[in-house]
Amino acid sequence: MSNNLTFSGESESSSDENDLVCLITGSNQGIGYACVTYFAQQGLKVIGTARTEEKAESAKTRLSALGLNVDYQLLDISSAESVHELAEYIEDRYKRLDVLINNAGIWVSKPPEQSSLDEDIATIQSVFNVNTMGTLRCMQAFIPLMRKNDFGRIVNITSALGKIQNMSGNSPISYAISKSSIHVITKIVVDMFLSEDPVPNITVNCLRPGFVRTQMHYNTPLDVPSRLGLRWRSLDEVAREVFVMACNQTKETNGKLFHAGKEEEW
Repeated sequence: MSNNLTFSGESESSSDENDLVCLITGSNQGIGYACVTYFAQQGLKVIGTARTEEKAESAKTRLSALGLNVDYQLLDISSAESVHELAEYIEDRYKRLDVLINNAGIWVSKPPEQSSLDEDIATIQSVFNVNTMGTLRCMQAFIPLMRKNDFGRIVNITSALGKIQNMSGNSPISYAISKSSIHVITKIVVDMFLSEDPVPNITVNCLRPGFVRTQMHYNTPLDVPSRLGLRWRSLDEVAREVFVMACNQTKETNGKLFHAGKEEEW
C-alpha cells in the first residue's frame, strides 16, 4: 500500500476549483465547522448545515466575523424529507453539487462499567439511523446531482472504531457498527461506479480523523493518545486533509480509507 494524499493541483472538474459547490454536513461545530471555514477560505462555494436555525445562524455569524460568506441550511440527516428538501434547494440554486463531506453524526457514550452487550437496542438503532443511514440518504440524494455534471468527490468521515482490528470488548456497539457500515457502503458504491461504462468521474473515500478535541473526545484524558503511540490532531489539520481528499485528488483515488494523509487497510 503506497497511496498517500498529496496536492495534485488538479481537481479534474470541468470548472475552476473555486467554482466547486461543496456541501459539508454537521458543520456548526467541530470538524464540520473547521472544514467549512477552511473551504471558504480557499474561495469555494460552501453550503454548511445545522439541525436548528439557532445553530445555523450562530455558525454563520462567526464566519461572517472572519469575512467569510457561507450558505447555511437546515439539515437533519435522520430525516429523508429533510435531505430531499436540501437536495432540491441545491439543484434549484446551484444547479450542481461537486463535493459532499458526510460529516454529520452522533456519539452516545456508555458507562465504562456497562457491558457492550447491554447497550440499549433503541440507542443502537438511533445511532445507526443517523450515522449510517444518514450518510446513505445523503449519497442517494446528491450523487444524481454529481452525475449530471459527471464530477463528484465524496468524503465520508469515519472512525478507528469502524475498523475490525480496532474493536474490543469495550467498544460501544452502536458507534462501531455505524461507522464500519459506512466502510461497507463506500466499497459497494465505488464498485458500482467501476462496473459502469463509462466509469463516472465520481469518487467516494473515507477519512478517519483520529484524536481531535471535539465533543466526542471532551472527556478523553489528555494522555490517552500518547499511551497508544498517537497524538492529538488539530481541527485545522483535519480540515486541510479533508480539503485535499475532496478537491485535489484524481479519480484513481477511489474507495480508500485515509488517516493523516496515508492510506490504511479497512
